[in-house]
Parts: sequence; structure tokens; C-alpha cells
Amino acid sequence: MSEEKEAPTKEDVPAHSTEEEKERLKDFNKDGIPPGSS
Repeated sequence: MSEEKEAPTKEDVPAHSTEEEKERLKDFNKDGIPPGSS
């Protein structure tokens, strides 16, 4: 776990960062509300 969270870069995305996650992030960005910001 520490290895993946060592340095999460755009080129080295974690395993949980799949296409679905990217799509979700895109939806969040569309609304202008970043994930984790309530």
C-alpha cells in the first residue's frame, strides 16, 4: 500500500485509478466540485 501511495503521479496512477474512476473525475470536474469537497 505504501508503495502505491509513495508518489502518485499522472504517469504512475494507482491500480484503483481505472477508466471508470477517470470518468467519475470528469463528471466531478464538469460540475466544478472536486471529490472530497463538500
